[in-house]
Amino acid sequence: MAVIPNNVVRVSLLFSVFPGDWDELSMNTFHLQQQAGPSGPVPDVQYIADQVAAKLTAHWSLINTFYPSGVQITAIKTYLLDATGHSTAEGTHAVPGGTLSGGGTSGSLPPEVAVALSLYSYPPGGFATQKGRKRGRLFLGPVNANWATTTGRVNLSDAGDLVAGWKAIFDDINTIESAAGRTDPMGLVILSRTGGATYQVLHLRCDDHFDAQRRRQHQAPAGTRSSDLVPW
Repeated sequence: MAVIPNNVVRVSLLFSVFPGDWDELSMNTFHLQQQAGPSGPVPDVQYIADQVAAKLTAHWSLINTFYPSGVQITAIKTYLLDATGHSTAEGTHAVPGGTLSGGGTSGSLPPEVAVALSLYSYPPGGFATQKGRKRGRLFLGPVNANWATTTGRVNLSDAGDLVAGWKAIFDDINTIESAAGRTDPMGLVILSRTGGATYQVLHLRCDDHFDAQRRRQHQAPAGTRSSDLVPW
């Protein structure tokens, strides 16, 4: 079994999705690693959680209309991973209500509809060995209803704005120190469990196809209507 490098921190963004209706949690997860590499000092996961919250808040206006009203980030959790991928320390930043909330006003596509933000350590479409280990995805959503074109695709202009917004967020996250008072920042990486390696994220991409995350609606009971036919 491949060994995960030291100083990798998993970051999870926990969303509340239409409380009282779907009552589902949507989660987006990405990884950071100390830019000094595995030999650097151990990251402070609570400090990193607080700083990720600050960076998201600073740039939230760039992406908030992607999410419909009624969807919001409620917590940011960080985990320091050991060589086997288990967490050895945890940080939690509780997000005040309304701080990181959706600004879309056109209703919502079903919660299982998502937009994939792809992360690459090589130029998309270019050559790289073992490509599968060097790319990842965030399945973003739920999605504001007006993001769908009349033919059922993602509006590419909106996709461009989404990429630009997340670029600003991740560029800023890449400046977070591993702990207060240090000068050894964290960096966004793709974690390959198969290869036991991390790869610096260098490119973001979003296409005009919607994706699906079915687990986002599996726990919600379905409302139904039925009717009996007249016997013949």
